[in-house]
Amino acid sequence: MATLTEVTDTDYPSETVPGIVYLDGTYYVMTPAGRIVGSEINDPTSWDALNFIQCQAETDSGKAIARLANYVVGFSEYTTEFFYNAGNPTGSPLLPMMSAQTNVGCANGMSVVNTENTILWVGQTRTYGRGVYMFNGTNPQKVSTPFIDRILMADDMTDVFAFGVKPAGHSFYVLVLGTVDRTLVYDFTTQEWHEWDFCE
Repeated sequence: MATLTEVTDTDYPSETVPGIVYLDGTYYVMTPAGRIVGSEINDPTSWDALNFIQCQAETDSGKAIARLANYVVGFSEYTTEFFYNAGNPTGSPLLPMMSAQTNVGCANGMSVVNTENTILWVGQTRTYGRGVYMFNGTNPQKVSTPFIDRILMADDMTDVFAFGVKPAGHSFYVLVLGTVDRTLVYDFTTQEWHEWDFCE
């Protein structure tokens, strides 16, 4: 039976964004300032003050952290960065993968969902506004339609959560927008969008 243990190490960040990543024995979390902080090897209760690396594509705030293949993905407001384990002996073992940096950020960290081989999230850009994206390799691919985008732009993104489900062989990305009170669902199999109503 699993038990919960509070992390009391003073080097653990006082505030983190949604998500936690495990890669090559290290657990990683990210702060709202975009700092990715790592634990001691195979010990999520012990954290090293020197084990950190900063997202620095822009000065935008951190939104979420996730893992894609063997990369740690740092989502910020208008940018997304990838980091790989470079095996550095001191400080963070991570280094940025400069070629994978993208100017699509994240509107709300609670929209980020890991699937079997990709990540979906509500992304945003300074030029084109919001949309739902998924990674094709390390490249963001927009999967939302103009109709879905208009709904996303009407929501203030303060009350958002998302999850993945796979009933009857179909994989779905379910996005709940609290402010506009709508639930948007993307079907991977048909590549179509639906709206679900939940009866109270």
